[in-house]
Amino acid sequence: MRIDNLSLIPEDSHLCLAGRIDDFALWYRFPLSCHVRLSSEPFVAAGLLPAMLKGEPVQVAPGFPISTEFLENITELQRIFHCWNRLLKIVEVQCDTAPAQPGNEHVGCFYSGGVDSSHTLIRNLQTITDMVLINGFDFMIEPEMFDRITARNATIAHQLNKNLLPVKTNFYLFEQANRLQRTLSHGSCLASVALALGFGTFYVPSSHTYTYDELYPHGSHPLTDRLWSNGTTEIIHYGSGWHRSKKLEEITSFPAILENLVVCWINPDQNCGKCVKCLRTMTSLRLLGVSSPTLPPLTSAKQLRSMQIDGPSSLAFAKDNLEMALARGDREIQKELESLIRRYEIREAISNLDRAVFGSFLRRTYRRFRPFNDERFAFNSRRVPDRQNSS
Repeated sequence: MRIDNLSLIPEDSHLCLAGRIDDFALWYRFPLSCHVRLSSEPFVAAGLLPAMLKGEPVQVAPGFPISTEFLENITELQRIFHCWNRLLKIVEVQCDTAPAQPGNEHVGCFYSGGVDSSHTLIRNLQTITDMVLINGFDFMIEPEMFDRITARNATIAHQLNKNLLPVKTNFYLFEQANRLQRTLSHGSCLASVALALGFGTFYVPSSHTYTYDELYPHGSHPLTDRLWSNGTTEIIHYGSGWHRSKKLEEITSFPAILENLVVCWINPDQNCGKCVKCLRTMTSLRLLGVSSPTLPPLTSAKQLRSMQIDGPSSLAFAKDNLEMALARGDREIQKELESLIRRYEIREAISNLDRAVFGSFLRRTYRRFRPFNDERFAFNSRRVPDRQNSS
């Protein structure tokens, strides 16, 4: 996987950092006020996992060295990803190296307006200088909508005396072109933006409710995020010591953040009140006895019947709310969450029996009639996507 054609060009009201990873033209657009430097490291971060999936070396064009510390870190990073899924091969990174350059004094935090990033911000309010909002990470957001999201979060940043840096990228399309699920490439996208900005410190908010005894493979993880550091920028994974409900409880002390809380997976501009992320946040708010104008109140626990637990992450969210329901004596929510968890455990028991006794015959039969359309690769993938369609 070759990285070349790197450039940093002022364009209208922003700086465009661009480069080619094989045949894909990857770009990042930053405000003109940012001190972005021309470096191959953001593109190495972006291209490492696709290269591991293809089993191809990463070849960086001469004249664009990476730091020796970054090279050592991503070598260890590859070992971790390979242990998590053997389909990710350890590959050679062919590049020039140089000592790390001094970073600037800014301290960044990725900020989406959701629970995790808000909690990271308020917990490090005295040190964080910049809130970084990305378009092209979870969604490719239409310009008009992104302008509205930027304006809303700029109000919060102003009240907290922070800089808001809206960043645009086509990483989401790069991820799709290489058949990578966000659960795999989550950390590498954030790392590529952090490395381009060159801040001295960058906080990556934890993306799950798990605490340190509930960790499992994921693209953003306390074990791996720190290894994207390059000697200039120290990247810190923050928040795995708190359950989501405890994070939300702390956020309620900051009205400016609570009144603009957006957690929706369907619509990044406003909460739909129906998706699983909205419903579990509405549940926590009801149990905490608080409300947010951006979310409708959970008037009936029966609303939770539309939810489904599809893996360890959503199971942890459900257990977190169940624990709070038990503590608060909300029997209605307790009953619905226990039923939700029980259904998941039954499905898992059947799946384990199918795998152990029938060699996954039932699963294969189910997929024949209900095909799984998302062919992108994640840590639980059983196969590598067709190589000729993965560039």
